Amino acid sequence: MPDRELWGKYDPATRTIHPLVCHLLDVAHVAGELYNHRATNALRESIPCPEFMLAAALHDMGKATPHFTGQLLDGSLVPADLPFDPATHAYRGRSLTHEALGAAILLRDWGVSPSTTLLSRIINVERGGYLDPYAAESATPALVSAGPAWDEAQRSLIARTAELLSADENGLRAWRPSPIVALEAAGLIKIADWVGSYPGQFPLGRTGTDEEYAKTSAGRAATAVRRFALIGDWKPPQHRETFEDVFGFAPRPLQEAVWGLRPTGPTITVLEDATGAGKTAGAWACVLRHAEAGARGVYVAMPTHATSAAIHPSLDAFLRAAGIFDRGAMLTHRNPTLRTAPSAWLLGRHRALASPVGVGTVDTLLRAVLPTPYRMVALAGLAGRVVVFDEVHGYDPRMMLEFETLLAYLAALGCPVVVLSATLRPGQRQKIIAAYRSGLLGATVEPHEARDSYPLLTTADASGVQEIDVPSTMPPRSVQIDRADSTADVDLPDLRTAPGIIGIVCNSVRGAVTAWKSVIAADPGAPVLLLHSRLTARDRAIREKTLLAVAGKDGHETGRRQKGLIIISTQIIEESLDIDLDLLITEPCPADNLIQRLGRLHRHDRAGNRPSWATEPRVVIAEGSQYVYEQSVPHALFATRRDLADATTIEMPEQIVPLVRAAYGDRPDLADDPEYCAAVIAAEKVQEKRIQDKIARSPWSSLSAAWPTTDIVEHIETRQGTRSTMLTVVRDGTSVPSHLPVDRTDWNDGDVAEASVPVPDYMLPRLQVRDAFDADGRPDETRKLIDATSYHPTIGLA
Repeated sequence: MPDRELWGKYDPATRTIHPLVCHLLDVAHVAGELYNHRATNALRESIPCPEFMLAAALHDMGKATPHFTGQLLDGSLVPADLPFDPATHAYRGRSLTHEALGAAILLRDWGVSPSTTLLSRIINVERGGYLDPYAAESATPALVSAGPAWDEAQRSLIARTAELLSADENGLRAWRPSPIVALEAAGLIKIADWVGSYPGQFPLGRTGTDEEYAKTSAGRAATAVRRFALIGDWKPPQHRETFEDVFGFAPRPLQEAVWGLRPTGPTITVLEDATGAGKTAGAWACVLRHAEAGARGVYVAMPTHATSAAIHPSLDAFLRAAGIFDRGAMLTHRNPTLRTAPSAWLLGRHRALASPVGVGTVDTLLRAVLPTPYRMVALAGLAGRVVVFDEVHGYDPRMMLEFETLLAYLAALGCPVVVLSATLRPGQRQKIIAAYRSGLLGATVEPHEARDSYPLLTTADASGVQEIDVPSTMPPRSVQIDRADSTADVDLPDLRTAPGIIGIVCNSVRGAVTAWKSVIAADPGAPVLLLHSRLTARDRAIREKTLLAVAGKDGHETGRRQKGLIIISTQIIEESLDIDLDLLITEPCPADNLIQRLGRLHRHDRAGNRPSWATEPRVVIAEGSQYVYEQSVPHALFATRRDLADATTIEMPEQIVPLVRAAYGDRPDLADDPEYCAAVIAAEKVQEKRIQDKIARSPWSSLSAAWPTTDIVEHIETRQGTRSTMLTVVRDGTSVPSHLPVDRTDWNDGDVAEASVPVPDYMLPRLQVRDAFDADGRPDETRKLIDATSYHPTIGLA
C-alpha cells in the first residue's frame, strides 16, 4: 500500500528515511505512557487511552500530502504510485505548514463543525501556537491531495494506524473535551511529539512488519519517558510518624498545623507568618501531605532567579529526605550555567515544566495564561502537581490579575496550591482563594468573610474554606527608626575596626549606583557589593553567590561574615533571600515592602556575635527615589509615610498586620487630606489600566472561553513597568560574548545568555547598540548587541 512508503523523518547525512506510519506509532506510544502516568482524571474520563494515542498519532497527518512529501530531492521520495507534479505540488517555503495540511485532511473526512475544528487544533499545534481554524480552508486541494490515490492513501494511513493501536476512529471523532482538558491534551501530544522525534531513542528506519515495529516502538517509548525523567522517578513518600522524622527538628506551631492536614483532593493552602518563621518547611510539609494523597510532582515559583537558586537546595534536600524524588529537582534559571535538570532532554527549549519537579520564577508560570509559545505544554506539565508560590505579596497589580487567572487554571488541572506570605494586603487572601475555588467549581466564587488573625493557616477546597489560628513563635523585637536626607548622608560604621553586614536598599538602579559611588568616594577601600537588574547574567550570578556566602546562614561559620560587607541593592534582595543584616538603610517604600526589608535585619540569632554598633536592630529611612511606588501604589506609599512620620520604633511582629492594613485599607482618618485623595485616585486609575491591559493580553482568561486565535508573542512582559530589550555584551566590534576570548568561535546560546542583560527600552537611544544575527545570518529579533566598552565591570549598564 502507498501509505506505508510515505516518509515521516529523513536524515540527509545517511539518506535514511523513517516511514511515516512508524513515526506516528512512536509519538502515539509516548502519548500512551504520558496518558497512563501524567494525565488528569478529567482527561482520562473524557477519552480512552487508545483513542488518545490515535489523536497523538494523527499530529503529523499533514506529512501525507504531496506538498510535504515532495519537498526533498525534487520529489524523488514520493511513492511511485502516487501522482506528483512539481509545478503544482512543489513545497514553496513554509507558507502553509504541515499542521494546517493535517487539519485540512481531518476536516475533509470528519466534516467542519465547532467540535471537529477543536479536535484538529488539539492534534495540530502549530509552531507553539494555536492553529488558525481558517488556515485549513486555505489548503488548496492540490496541496492536500492530488486525486483519489492520495485521498485513499491518507484514509488508509489513518485506518491502519488506528488498527495498530486498537483504537476506534469514530470514538476519537466523538470526543468533546472541555477547554481545559483540550489544553492539557494538546500539551501532552506536543510533548509526545518532541520525545517521539528524538533520534537517539527512536532511530530512523524500520525492519519487520508494522505489527513488529509497533511492539518495538512501544518499548522504546516506555524507555524514553523514563530516560528523560518524565515519569517513573516521583514515588509515594515513605511513611513518617512525625514532622521531626522528616525534617530533623521539632515543628513550630504553623508547621505543626500544616503537618496535621489530610487533603483528599485539590486544595489551596495559604501560610501567613512573619519572615523567618519557617514557612518554607511548612510548605514542604504540605507538599508531603499532597504527595501522600496522590499528587505527582511539585513546582516552586519564586519571585526572582536569585531566590529560585537559593531555594533549590532546600527543595532537593526535602524530597530526598522524604523519599519522594532523588534524581535532582530541575532549576530553571536565566544563567545557563546554573540550570540543572533530572535529564539533559529537559533543558531543551519550552520543556522545563514537563519535569515533574522544578524550581523557577513565577513569571514562567504566568506566561501559561498569556499568548506565549507552547503554553499548553506548560499547563499539561503542571497538571496534577503541587505548585508553591512564595512572596505573593510582592506581585504588582498586573501580576495579581494574571495570578488569579493562573490559580483557576491550576485548580481545573487538579493542582494543589500552596501560597506563602508574610504581608498579604487586605482582601488579597480572599481573592486568591476565590480565584482558585472558581477553577474547582467552574463558576465565579465570591470572596469569603476572612478572619482577622495573624499568623494564620487557611485551607480551601470545593467544599469550603477553613481558617486556623496559629500562635506566633517569633520573639518580639523593637526596631529603632532613624532618618536621613539621603543614603549618602548616613554615617556608616568603620568595618575595619568592627566588621559587620550593612544593607542599603534603593528603589531604583540609578539610586543604587549613586549610593555605590558615594560609599566608594568616602572610602575607596570599603568592601562593597553592588547588585541590581542591569548586570549580565554571569555577573549577577557571581554576586548573588557572594551575597549568600557572606551574609547567609553559613557566613559566620566560614569566617566570611567577619570580614564585613556593604551590600547596595535594589528591591531584589527584599524577598526570599535568607541573609542577615546588622544594619538596614532603605529608601521610603510601602509598608509591605518595608516589612520584607526588615525581615533581612537581625534575621538570625547571633547573640554575642554582632558588632558593637549593631547590638539592637536599627533601620535608617533615607530619602530617595519613590517613582516605582508612585506609579503603582501611590496611596499605600503616602499612607505608610504618614503613619511612620513620627515613629521612633517598629514593633515586630506585632505591627506587621496593622501597618499593611493601614497602607492598603480604607483610611477615613485621611479622607479630608487632598494629597491622600489624589493618591487614591491615581492608584484606581493604575488598577483600571492593568485590568484593561490584562483583558487585551489574555482573551482566554475564562476557563469556559473558546480557544483564541490571538497571535503568539515570544517575549512578553509579566510584570508592570517599562518594556525592556535584552542586550548581549560582546567584544568590541564582534559578536563574541564579552567573557570569552575574542578569537573564540564555538560559543553557544548559553554563552550568549550569560553575557546578556535586560535594559529598559527608554535607555536604548542613549546607548550604542547594534543588531544581532542568528547562526544563519538572519536578524535576531530577541536581542541586540552592545560593545563591552559600554559596560562598566562594576555598575553594569546603569
